[in-house]
Amino acid sequence: MRLPSPSPFLTLCLGFNCLSAQTLLPEIGPGLLWTSADGTAQLQTGGRVDLEGHFAENNKPPGLLLSHDRIFFAPRLTVTLDAFWADWLYGFAKLRADRGVDPGLRPHGETRADEVFLRVKTPDGALSAQVGRFGTVFGAWAGRRDNWENSFVTEPLAYGHFTTVFDGVQPARAPWMLMAGKPDSKGKWVPLIWGPVYNEGVLLAGNLGEWDLAAAAKNSSLSSRPTVWNDHDYSDPNFEARLGWRPDARWNFGASAAQGPYLKRKTAVPAGDWSDYDQTTLGLDASWQSGHWQVFAELIQCTFETPQAGSVDTWSYFVEARRQLGPEWFAGIRWNQQFYSHENDGTGRSVAWDNDVWKIETSVGWSPYRDIQFKIQYGYADQDGPHEQGRNSVAAQAEWRF
Repeated sequence: MRLPSPSPFLTLCLGFNCLSAQTLLPEIGPGLLWTSADGTAQLQTGGRVDLEGHFAENNKPPGLLLSHDRIFFAPRLTVTLDAFWADWLYGFAKLRADRGVDPGLRPHGETRADEVFLRVKTPDGALSAQVGRFGTVFGAWAGRRDNWENSFVTEPLAYGHFTTVFDGVQPARAPWMLMAGKPDSKGKWVPLIWGPVYNEGVLLAGNLGEWDLAAAAKNSSLSSRPTVWNDHDYSDPNFEARLGWRPDARWNFGASAAQGPYLKRKTAVPAGDWSDYDQTTLGLDASWQSGHWQVFAELIQCTFETPQAGSVDTWSYFVEARRQLGPEWFAGIRWNQQFYSHENDGTGRSVAWDNDVWKIETSVGWSPYRDIQFKIQYGYADQDGPHEQGRNSVAAQAEWRF
């Protein structure tokens, strides 16, 4: 079925640029479209089947791969619904059936709604307000997280590499005393940003010529795990915002900030209240697109206020390039690094509070038909310390849009 020209209302101000209907509709695929007789109301459905597999060296999957298996299969069915009323009201739902929002989180399978929100806009379209469950506005990667648009199968290091910061029951020792002697404790530790962070809240967004602004109040932090994304308590919200600048069609720049409590609600701490301990995150991002090339980069600085050691800092960045090799083929490469501040260990020594890490990833994609795509990715990582988290890893993905 031929889709109509996208409505101007489908402009989604998320991430460093305004995601247009051309960005949203490819995720939906051909789909089914219904329009009322007078054209006021529209409903559109679509979906996708993803068949995804992961291999990790030594049964230690890196990042947000939460399975303990060396080889893990993660199929996923996604169904989407877009609803429009005139040019001022829009609703969206993304429903999924898989083995967890992160592979391995629910090995026996689950169904859930990753995104459900309602948006209204002003008559001139310059401002919009949104409420519901949706991804973070921080940074740029979340704005292009969809598998079809993403050159890679997995997330960048900053969006999934675990630190030694606890978000629940607190240990007696400081972070740098925990990193030695064991691999990542993914059930207790948190990354800087947990993937796209599908938590709940409200969003205000607008654009003025070359400038875009998005600001949100959410129910949990950037590092919050999926099990708390549906916590309906907003008494101690997290705030996030991004200012974007698009000087021309090739360039996009952005600056982001987020702050709020990161511990799980009611977590017992040695002093004060759980809500006294904030995560403060700052970010810069840039992208350039011309001809067959796309280049993306982000730099993120994060400070965790910990109950045992006060404030500790970490920095992470990645640079990613994609080259279109023809109408059916593309190749990508991504370089990531993450560093940690040095702290006094109590004996006069200055030590990093976690292990510095770097990772390089390459990918190749093939799309023989309009709605079918294959990707394969190889990653190699190295970090300080005795325990490596999946030094070598391979991921493959097959996608069909319907």
